[in-house]
Amino acid sequence: MLGIGELDFRIVGIWGMGGIGKTTLADAVFGQVCTEFEGCCFIGNVREESEKCGGLARLQEEFLSKLLGGENMKFRTPNVPEFVRRRLKSMKVLVVLDDMTKLKQLEVLAGGIEEFGPGSRVVITSRDKQLLSNCGCGSRDIYEVEALNNQNALQLFCKHAFNQDHSPEELLEFAEKVVEYAKGNPLVLKELGSSFYQKTTRECESAVHKFKRIPIPEIRNLLRVSYDGLGPEEKEIFLDIAFFLKGMDRNYVTKILDDCYSSARFGISVLVDKSLITISKTNEIEMDDLLQEMGWDIVCEESSSFPGKRSRLNNHEDVRNILNRNTGTDTIKGIVLDMSETKDIALNSEAFEKLYNLKFLKFYYQTQCSGHSMSASKVHVPHSLNYLPDELRSLHWHGYPLKTLPTEFSLEYLVELNLPYSNLEQLWEEVKDAPCLKLLTLSHSQNLTSLPDLSHLPCLEVMNLEDCRSLSEIPISIQHLHHLNFLCLKGCESLRSIPSSICSLTSLFHLDLSNCSKLDKLPENLRDLVCLKYLFLNHCGLKEIPEDIGCLSSLELLELCGNKFDSLPTSIEQLSELRRLLLNNCSMLQSLTLPSGLQSLEAMNCKQLQLLPDTSELSGVITKRFIKEYERAFPVSICLPGSVIPDWFNHQKIGSSIMIPLPTDTSKLVGFALCTVIAFENYSDDGRGVRVSFKSHYSDTTDFCGSLTVCDTQRHNHARSMYSDHVVQGYYPFSNVAGFLSVEFCPQNFDGQPLEGCKVKNCAVCPVYAEEPIETRSSDETDTSGSESGRLDVEEMDPHPKITGESKSTLLIDEKVDPFYQSLCNRVGWFLSFIFCLFCGVFVFGLLVFLLLHLSTHCEVYLSSHAQNMRSSSCQLQVKGGKFTQVSEGCTDRVRMILVSF
Repeated sequence: MLGIGELDFRIVGIWGMGGIGKTTLADAVFGQVCTEFEGCCFIGNVREESEKCGGLARLQEEFLSKLLGGENMKFRTPNVPEFVRRRLKSMKVLVVLDDMTKLKQLEVLAGGIEEFGPGSRVVITSRDKQLLSNCGCGSRDIYEVEALNNQNALQLFCKHAFNQDHSPEELLEFAEKVVEYAKGNPLVLKELGSSFYQKTTRECESAVHKFKRIPIPEIRNLLRVSYDGLGPEEKEIFLDIAFFLKGMDRNYVTKILDDCYSSARFGISVLVDKSLITISKTNEIEMDDLLQEMGWDIVCEESSSFPGKRSRLNNHEDVRNILNRNTGTDTIKGIVLDMSETKDIALNSEAFEKLYNLKFLKFYYQTQCSGHSMSASKVHVPHSLNYLPDELRSLHWHGYPLKTLPTEFSLEYLVELNLPYSNLEQLWEEVKDAPCLKLLTLSHSQNLTSLPDLSHLPCLEVMNLEDCRSLSEIPISIQHLHHLNFLCLKGCESLRSIPSSICSLTSLFHLDLSNCSKLDKLPENLRDLVCLKYLFLNHCGLKEIPEDIGCLSSLELLELCGNKFDSLPTSIEQLSELRRLLLNNCSMLQSLTLPSGLQSLEAMNCKQLQLLPDTSELSGVITKRFIKEYERAFPVSICLPGSVIPDWFNHQKIGSSIMIPLPTDTSKLVGFALCTVIAFENYSDDGRGVRVSFKSHYSDTTDFCGSLTVCDTQRHNHARSMYSDHVVQGYYPFSNVAGFLSVEFCPQNFDGQPLEGCKVKNCAVCPVYAEEPIETRSSDETDTSGSESGRLDVEEMDPHPKITGESKSTLLIDEKVDPFYQSLCNRVGWFLSFIFCLFCGVFVFGLLVFLLLHLSTHCEVYLSSHAQNMRSSSCQLQVKGGKFTQVSEGCTDRVRMILVSF
């Protein structure tokens, strides 16, 4: 980030919460690179030093003196003289400003960042990210200091607590508790370690409980600096989060707080910039435990001896005493009570009459209470409740004990009404306006029989009525909820129909009608739900799916498990955005029609399904989209009843593992299509789902793990029986592989535990390439008998198989030998053939030599035997140049023939 050696001028920010190590990091960087610059200056603790006598003027003198080699730089004016500016502009300098809190500090000290020469670097540490941006740091020039991991944190703590890098065995558990409490903050670890130095085991354990209640002053003061720098509204938002909203979704928190403050969204962003809260990847607001405890301490300081005069209460003993004795005051803005930590509380009818400024009331269960039903509240109202504060923004009462809300309760400011497991029969008796209500949760309120006129809830965005088993109808007035985006009616067993007016909800994106067992048809005009993304219709007894379901252009997830229809409408092919389709336990389903963009298909226990979709076409479309959008690669999983692997998988094997060679050039390889046949033998799912995990291994270096979904039953709380064999296909993106691929499949639940009662019968792999020039093989190359004609010859295998829909799902190749080993055998065969041929050649050559030698010996004997005849006759020979050139007439014809041949 510093870019040492480059000639540009650069400002780099180091950002993080107090004590996280910003100064330590800046100091280390300064010591490492300062020799590369003409002038260097490290100003530590700018915030505190600027508040001392002399303030910024004194710091400016020190700053310029260090940069210019110790010269006296006292000026009568705060402005830097022109001759000093000219010198700075010609110098390459390194400046570190530690713990800056205001932009003015930089402007006074540096006289403007444009005053330094080419190649200069300014490093600023701060808890305020926005300040760094204002100083000129780009987003890429801000380094966020992260907390220490557990191993390094433990080592740092032990160094200060035990004067060694590890903990004594008898204190290891204690040390791990301290490390967990410190959350990787180096300053906290040092302070706690120093306080435990040379303490006994009993003293250490006692001190831990004390520090959780009363933090060390140095830690508390350090953390409070950021809080003290907040504006009044941001301070209130910080305390609300510390008491009521930590761990909640950011959008949810914004909705709750928007009506309390002028700009909750801006306030939350300020807290993020000052490192007081963080936003997780799942958009949840997170706060360090130390900061949360600091917030609790700040509120306790409001009235250390009388809890009723504090603005917020979360201690269960304080809450219990105030509610039992009715000793609250108008100072209290919020009460939160974890009922798993307290005894039963009986409220009188006037319990909340003095709390007329109460904005947050939350009675909830954080954890399961031993020996106590989660559906029952520990806050009881023996008679009635005459009053609830009109200023309430959020009312969360788990197990609300009354049949209706108080008659005089005004809903004018209420944003959230959350009454799960309540005894409600109706919300209120008379017509009431709730102009600000956005979140309504009455889940598991099994006595609820009716809803009020919903037209008086114009801002409602979320309505959760799950498992309201006595609710028999949804009012037609639901059509007026133009902002409703989430509607859950799951488990409303008494519902017989859904009003067609529900199709007027143009903002609705989540609709759950699962387990509405008496619901036999869907409302007309579903096409009007233009924003609907998630539709759950499991176990509704539906005999037909309306044709206009194909008009839900935004639909991404469709669950239709456990229904009675025999086919899907052809219009479902139009659902171009549909990514997941669940059809498990649709016992009457006979045929399937699928959209091309599907990523996940589950059709477990569809016993009558006969006409299976051509998944090669589906995979082809998915592959093309993957290649087109490579940066957003996604896996694909398809589960269908059957025991036959489609024949376009060009590598197949009996068993749970397979190994294939890869071609030398894999530059166009984008992934692998995978397939396996799962046999279920007396298996019953326990609600944790079924998947096929696989582990792949490339050559000798790379491993990759993944899974194919067979049946995701985690959303359902009762077991499912699995029948017969199922074919599970999938696609996973891979790249940069070579050598060979080895894949092993294993059935598991979604907790990663192996499953009994099911096994992998067969498996297959097919490489997928960005360019697919020719077909891999035709269907006549398969042979179920396992004979040689049915096996794949690796030497003739097309290295770029094509995934198309031309060859349909037909037969399983009964392959006895894995292609890799077959290839190995072929190579060994060639080697042995070469050795055999070499042996035969040597043998033939030796035989020819032997014959020639034998023939020459016989010729010599033969000629000797005829020599006498030639002497006794007139046979005369003339030799010239080593050859017989002339034979006299006296020689016999046989001698003449032999001599001529030589």
